[in-house]
Amino acid sequence: MRRINCNRALAGLLAVVMAVGQIPTPALAEAAQSADQAISEQGGGSEVATGSDTGEAVPVEDESAAEDAAATNAEQQQGDRVATYAARASRSIREAGSKWDDVSKSDVYWAVGRGTYRIRLNGTGNWKDIKSWRRDYASANLEPGVYAVQEYKIPQFDWFDDGTLTLTRYWTATVVTEGAADATGTQLGGIVVDNTPYANADTYDIDEGRTKTFTVQNVDDYKVDKVQINGETKTPDAYGNYPIPNTVDSQIKVTYKADTEATVEVDEESSANLESLTVGGTSAVAGSSVSVNVKNSVSVVATPADGYAVESIEFDGITYRNGDKGLSFKNHVATLTLTALKKDETYKLKVNTVKAGLVGNDGAEVGILGKDSSTYNKIVFNAALDAAKSVPDGLTAGDVTIEYDASRSGVGVWKPLDYTPAAWYESTLHAFGKKDSEQIQISYAGNNQYPASSIRLTVKPVDGRTVTHISMNAATSVQYSEDFDALKAKVYRQLAPTVVDEVTGKPVIGLSRNDFEIDGLEQKVGEYTVTMKFKGNGTYKPSEATATVTVTKAPSSVKVKNTSITYGNTVAVADLVSSTPSNKETEPVIVVAGIDGDGKGYLSIDLSYVGGGKAQSAINSILHLDKGVTLDGLINLLNNDATMKFLGYALKAAGVENPDQVIDSLKSALDTAQDLGLGGSTVALGGTPSKAGVYLVTAVTTSGNYETSAGVGYLTIAPRTEDVTLTWNASTPKGGFAVGSEELANFDFGAKVVDSDAAVEGAKVRYLITGIAYDGSTFKSTDPNVKPTKPGCYTEVAYVLGGNYAAAPITRAFKISRLETTISMGDEIHEYDGAAQAMNAQVYVGDQPLEGAELTFSYFGMSASGAFDVKLDGMPTEAGTYKVVATYLGDAQHATSSKATTLKINPREVSVKANNASKICGEADPESAYSYELIDRGKTTWKGGDLATEVSPTVSYQRQPGEDPGVYTLHINAATCNRNFKLNEAESGVFNIYGALTVKVDGHGTAGLVEGAPAGGEPDTPISVNAVADEGYVFTGWTVDKGDAKVQDANATETIVRMGSSNTTLTAHFELAMTPIQPMTYVTVEAGEGGSATSNPRGALPGTKVALTAVADEGYVFDHWEVIDGDIELADAASATTTFLLGEKAVTVRALFKAAPAPEPVPDPKDPSDGKGSGSATTVTETKSAAKKQDAAVLPHAGDRTLALVAGIAIAGVIVLAAGFALTRRHNRR
Repeated sequence: MRRINCNRALAGLLAVVMAVGQIPTPALAEAAQSADQAISEQGGGSEVATGSDTGEAVPVEDESAAEDAAATNAEQQQGDRVATYAARASRSIREAGSKWDDVSKSDVYWAVGRGTYRIRLNGTGNWKDIKSWRRDYASANLEPGVYAVQEYKIPQFDWFDDGTLTLTRYWTATVVTEGAADATGTQLGGIVVDNTPYANADTYDIDEGRTKTFTVQNVDDYKVDKVQINGETKTPDAYGNYPIPNTVDSQIKVTYKADTEATVEVDEESSANLESLTVGGTSAVAGSSVSVNVKNSVSVVATPADGYAVESIEFDGITYRNGDKGLSFKNHVATLTLTALKKDETYKLKVNTVKAGLVGNDGAEVGILGKDSSTYNKIVFNAALDAAKSVPDGLTAGDVTIEYDASRSGVGVWKPLDYTPAAWYESTLHAFGKKDSEQIQISYAGNNQYPASSIRLTVKPVDGRTVTHISMNAATSVQYSEDFDALKAKVYRQLAPTVVDEVTGKPVIGLSRNDFEIDGLEQKVGEYTVTMKFKGNGTYKPSEATATVTVTKAPSSVKVKNTSITYGNTVAVADLVSSTPSNKETEPVIVVAGIDGDGKGYLSIDLSYVGGGKAQSAINSILHLDKGVTLDGLINLLNNDATMKFLGYALKAAGVENPDQVIDSLKSALDTAQDLGLGGSTVALGGTPSKAGVYLVTAVTTSGNYETSAGVGYLTIAPRTEDVTLTWNASTPKGGFAVGSEELANFDFGAKVVDSDAAVEGAKVRYLITGIAYDGSTFKSTDPNVKPTKPGCYTEVAYVLGGNYAAAPITRAFKISRLETTISMGDEIHEYDGAAQAMNAQVYVGDQPLEGAELTFSYFGMSASGAFDVKLDGMPTEAGTYKVVATYLGDAQHATSSKATTLKINPREVSVKANNASKICGEADPESAYSYELIDRGKTTWKGGDLATEVSPTVSYQRQPGEDPGVYTLHINAATCNRNFKLNEAESGVFNIYGALTVKVDGHGTAGLVEGAPAGGEPDTPISVNAVADEGYVFTGWTVDKGDAKVQDANATETIVRMGSSNTTLTAHFELAMTPIQPMTYVTVEAGEGGSATSNPRGALPGTKVALTAVADEGYVFDHWEVIDGDIELADAASATTTFLLGEKAVTVRALFKAAPAPEPVPDPKDPSDGKGSGSATTVTETKSAAKKQDAAVLPHAGDRTLALVAGIAIAGVIVLAAGFALTRRHNRR
């Protein structure tokens, strides 16, 4: 311990100051340490007590004063334990009850002081030695109270009293108020202890065993509803005091109730997911009612349970959501401030909560492959998160953080989706999308309303780009190029690929050649199936398509530079021959042949360019040119099949792709040398001559990628002869000769030696004309009059050999061109005729047709993309537009040509005409009335099958309305057919409604149409009718009552009616026939007692039906009929109404009656005696019976002849009058 010089006066002053509590404890501790050091150094003064926290000593002069100061200080301390530093006579430790077990043995040791001490609770007999407690941090397990302290001193070797140690345990009371709050929601009110107010959430510490009370604070406009201590409602004493618990921590809750209040009823579901709910500062639970003060605004404060959020608050039928006035959120707590509540009103409150959190689609496919990493977040968000089910809803990719487990082993190294691991020191990490499935974590940071949430999911990276396909030409041809990239560029341009979006069907724009790759193409002549590959990009997937590409030979040319050198100088082959595009590409065989100044022949063969230089050694390995082979011997070897076979193998093994062409070119060059008479000359392998002489240098290209070309030049190694020249007799035309032309036939291929502009007679000019025709044949001639005639490339050399003149050889190249051809073929328009359509084309040479020239045709249809890229197997038949390519392959005399044009097959025109139809007025339109006639309007002969079947139009009809007789138009409403036909405007037909014939009858008879006769028809249609009169009547004639029909014979019973243009009504007339008068038969009807009877009629002609009727009197019923006289048979003799037929004999019948069953007697209410009648009913019956009998007596009887005669005369008169009336009508009609 560090000590400083001090004096006893300073130590005393510090003790006094500490005792009155004017210096904070840490400062006192520091001062006590200084004092302790001073006393120790001076060797005197009182013992010190050590503080529990610092272990530093403080000197105290007056122990009693120190004890009082310590006690006062202890009461003022709150919170964690505080060791009171005082004189050794009085030590103390004060600690909260909830932390009492935290008072360790070490705390006690340092509170008592360093040294050998023991303590004992007053009133007990057990001492506790605390010397070993210095660094023991276990709980001291001491009871609160005052402990005696003793110190063991040396050299006394005994225990001495050394003051006390006071252990004080205190308890905390927490104040809670509710029910009274200000406008900000702050709870009002509280309690008062020792005149000190304590508000909501304040605390008060009370030492265990000490007695304290509190009173409740008053709040304006509120009254105290209840006071609860640890949940138990308490009642104050007479002075309004409540006790503060001093043995446990406690909660003192004061609940206020407004004086002017309204009631808020909380919905039963409101607290389901709430941690707490207060209304106007009062706690509320589901289903409870809370009283609030209406003088102030009321705050509803809802704190959701963990993982939940307040979605809305419903109050008094109004729903408040975030953003609405009055509702605010902070740290997920919703506060609704309400104003203008009414006194004594009841309001409904409901707090709606929602489970917050993210909902994902585990295992979702995320289309990020091929996409830019900057789009990953949005793609993954849309695919993996179910935003509709997540809370809060409406989340976007920008509202969340999305990370993936970048570790390869799945240990959880979370990185942003666009993270790129460093190449070397993060080798254990991977970029997002590199694994078949990825673990992702989507996190939402939350806001004032919604809590933070996160979710981990597994997603499967897939290619999310749009599928495409390539549309391009099916075939093309390009010319070989030594630049492979340029060759690919040609193929790209010719195939013209277009990438099509398969979703929209539209071409993808903005692409260039750099977006494609071409596979399968080689840098040599041939036909290849190439694959055009679209590389894809961030939006579209790769795709590919194949096409046929023909690489044709490129043109080449080879030139031999005429070179003159003097003896002693040399020249290299490369300086003599140059090819286009280069010797390396065209691979020329170079032969140098000539006669030196000694008259000896020279021949060298250079193959250094053939096969990349490999051919020369291969040929030497077979022909052994380095062994001194002569030209004749070499040519013999080349004509040996076995040698040629081995030579071909050797060249191919050396990498020469076209050994046959190399050998042919070699033979051609050697033939030229042999023509120079050098057969016996030794052949050198490469090199150039060094002796004076004139040498011919011939170069023939051998590359399979180029058309064969040849060049000839000379190498002169000799002194020049001045003023002697060799010139051509005529110059070849600049463009060469046309095969078969007069110019070629008449051209002078000769040359002449000129000496100073004068021709030299007799000069020995020699010639060599060589060349290769287009058909591959070679030509050579030493006679200028023997000229080449086939198209090809030729070289002529003229030279002077021997003689008196020496002149430099001259050489020239010329070309005989194949005849240019053209194809005459124009766009053609055909009409669909059911057959395949051929094109008309002709090959021309100039303006003359080339007879026998064969053309090949290719036909292409149009695809959905609009390109003619669908190749047809043959000539098209169907209507449509087609691309036609005609190709003439040429021959040895004629050049190749081609031409493309368009073939259009127009739909064939047809039309439909409605067929005429008819019906008779009043009938329904017949089913067969509507039909059509198909009319071929084509301009060409139809060559297909049944035209109507192929067209098969769909036709609908409409007839002009009307049902009266007349002429109506029958329209065709609509007609459709397939694409090979075009329907012209439909033609209408005629629908006739003919008049109907109606037959009526006037009189007694029947009339109508003869069986099989029509019911009407067109004008002048004959219709047979007949009429049959009833018995006793006669037919009197026909009349036309309506219409314009004509009756052929109006008086004939069967005649013909010819129809007019309208409906006709025909009437058949009948009259009564004049027959003899037949006497009438009469009927006499009698009635027995009890009723009456009648007949109808009373008299009539025989055969007439007569009706009988019997009516019973009251008290009787009908019994039966009795036939008295007459030969008749009653229909029903037992029926009161019956009938019979009259004969010629008069009839007498009688109706018989019987008494009806007696009814039960009915008392007479007017008769006081016995209730029976007086007998008047009997009198009435008799009277009626007598009347009936009197009526029956009036009817005539058969014996009354006078009455019968009168009746007969009357009837005869009626008949005569009727006959006269009928004759009058008949006469009038006539």
